Amino acid sequence: MNIKLQRIVAQVLPFFILGITIAFAIAIFIVFSYLLLWGIFIGAVIWAAALIKNYFSPKPAVVKNEQGRVIEHDE
Repeated sequence: MNIKLQRIVAQVLPFFILGITIAFAIAIFIVFSYLLLWGIFIGAVIWAAALIKNYFSPKPAVVKNEQGRVIEHDE
């Protein structure tokens, strides 16, 4: 009886491992999908906040003909 049980376990074990692997892969895919959706949602909220901030904030004055100075020295 013990040999028959070992033979059955030896035949069924690869299917159990395959089933667990497939279930784990599906679970990882679902978790990744949720992370992706939350990332898109949070990114859209941050983008909208930046867009609103830039719309309502005053535009910076553009300074033209800004001249720098050259400092010459001997080494």
